[in-house]
Amino acid sequence: MSFTFTPTNASYKEVNEPCDFPGCVDGNRCGYCDDGEQTDRVCEAPTLNLANSNARGILMALGKEPVESGQWEVNELGDARQRVLLAKNKAAVRGCALRDASESGGPGTGQCKVIVGGYTDAQVFDRLCRLDDVLAWGQEHDSPVQWA
Repeated sequence: MSFTFTPTNASYKEVNEPCDFPGCVDGNRCGYCDDGEQTDRVCEAPTLNLANSNARGILMALGKEPVESGQWEVNELGDARQRVLLAKNKAAVRGCALRDASESGGPGTGQCKVIVGGYTDAQVFDRLCRLDDVLAWGQEHDSPVQWA
C-alpha cells in the first residue's frame, strides 16, 4: 500500500508508450497490453508516492497526525512549506521518520523471512524536497494538496 501526495486541481493526460514488460513481443503479448503499447495516466503537476510507513514518518516530521488520508487547503500550504523547510534544516525534526533496516526469520527458524527496508536521513531529506515541489505547485495554482 502507498500514499500519494497530489494537488487536487491538477489535470491528467494519457501517454502511450511502447510496452517495456520483459518478453512482450509480437505474437507473445504480456497481458498488460494488447498491441505492444501501454497507456499511462500522467499528472501535469508533481506528485509524490510513498510507502505507508514512509508517508507516516514524513507526516509526523511535519507535525501532522499520520492518518491515511488528508488534505492541506490552499491557505495551509504556506505553513506546510515552512514545516518542510524546518524539517529539511533540522536533523532532529527528521528523526521520527528514520528507520533502520532489519531482517528476521528465514530458513531454519520456522518463520517466514521478513525484510524491512530502512529509511535513511538522505532518503527522508529527498522526499521532503519532492513534497515541497508538490506543495509549491499547489500554491502557484491555488490547488489544495491531498494524500491518500
